[in-house]
Amino acid sequence: MSDDQDEASKTEDPTDKKLSDAREKGQVAVSQEVASWFSLVGGLLIVSLFAGFVSKQIYTSIRPFIEKPHELILDAANVGSVFAYVVAGTAIALSIPVLLFLFLGVSANLMQNGVLFAPEAIAPKLQNISPIKGLQKMFSSKGLVEFLKGIFKIVLVGALLGLIMYPELARLEEIMQLDPVEMLEEIRWMLILLLGGAVCVMAVIAFADLVYQRYAFNKQMRMTKQEVRDEYKQTEGDPMIKGRLRNLRMQRARQRMMSAVPQATVVVTNPTHYAVAIKYERDSMQAPMVVAKGIDAVALRIREMAEEHKVPVVENPPIARMLYASVEVDQEIKPEQYQAIAEIISYVFRLNQGRNQNQNQNQGRNGGTTRQ
Repeated sequence: MSDDQDEASKTEDPTDKKLSDAREKGQVAVSQEVASWFSLVGGLLIVSLFAGFVSKQIYTSIRPFIEKPHELILDAANVGSVFAYVVAGTAIALSIPVLLFLFLGVSANLMQNGVLFAPEAIAPKLQNISPIKGLQKMFSSKGLVEFLKGIFKIVLVGALLGLIMYPELARLEEIMQLDPVEMLEEIRWMLILLLGGAVCVMAVIAFADLVYQRYAFNKQMRMTKQEVRDEYKQTEGDPMIKGRLRNLRMQRARQRMMSAVPQATVVVTNPTHYAVAIKYERDSMQAPMVVAKGIDAVALRIREMAEEHKVPVVENPPIARMLYASVEVDQEIKPEQYQAIAEIISYVFRLNQGRNQNQNQNQGRNGGTTRQ
């Protein structure tokens, strides 16, 4: 019951990290039917293309034992060389089939999961030789599926092979009367028919099994919502802590930005929804720079600080919105914005010059009155 509840709670697709960890352990979706199909293809290639070479090599190796056994000297001095001759001939005959099956076996694995190196998967484990574990696997739902699949495969392949061989039964008596060479050739063509039919059927079975194995593996790798959250915390950090750090960084950045407002040359507003503080010094800066910007409450605070420190505030909604959207804090304005900003800064410089002249004049009058 607990296992069923655990399976029911696994509603989330496996993450890339879990699939990667499983792959490192050798846990991947593998279809044995694909390997069986490659083996049948290998058998078909050997029978159809290399049967003559293999049979010729084997016959050459054992020919002296068949045709001239009386001429063989099998004493202690020669038995080793005779044995080596037979083994060498047999090895040459079987080299192509062995290499072909080896290549196809590797290809079957590469086709399904690519290059996979997982030492942990081949390490000896005590639970792998446990009779109890073996019985549990045998009577599990997966074991039942494999059993039913095996029965279905045997019935389907057997029925197809029966259909292929049934017309040949009428020729069986005729084949038995042929000379050995012709008989072997007929048998070879029958094997080609049988293997060709088996390859066609097994191609469908292997494809269906590969789809099922990947579905079953993905279902097995599913995770609970809590597992996804725990993995995210391990890889990305606690979201609450990250949120606090992000808020802290934003707060500090805002404080640094606000501290730059008193040194600004002008603040352009929208008039209250947007505020952008611009700084420009003719002698040390190539282009005006945005030193602070904000919307709504932040814009209001920038405007208040500008008024406190007597920084000119200019209402120009299009320019304020444009600067807020296109220029980041501590970045120079873009060349296409030079003319518009130059007009504003020129206006501010003229305004400041006028204020300075008024202050000088007031100071002069005050000084003259005092002297009188």
